[in-house]
Amino acid sequence: MKKLVKVVAAIIENENQEILCAIRSPEMSIPNMWEFPGGESRSK
Repeated sequence: MKKLVKVVAAIIENENQEILCAIRSPEMSIPNMWEFPGGESRSK
């Protein structure tokens, strides 16, 4: 049986058409890459 994964995404843009994003810390996995900030939520 395949596992069902529900995904929701959004982009936050201001009136100057700037998008909220962040660069990952060198200590994190996949360091120095750009990402959209936010937590990862997993429900059982």
